Amino acid sequence: GNCVSRSYLGVAVSDNIDGPYEDLGLILTTGHVGAENPGING
Repeated sequence: GNCVSRSYLGVAVSDNIDGPYEDLGLILTTGHVGAENPGING
């Protein structure tokens, strides 16, 4: 089959190194084309 490399980069913050962490979301995704990520040319 076809193999596609995908990468995700996100940000999470906490006042304590042990957590809990608040997810601020993804800031970068790569390797997504077509219906997986419409409007972005992976």
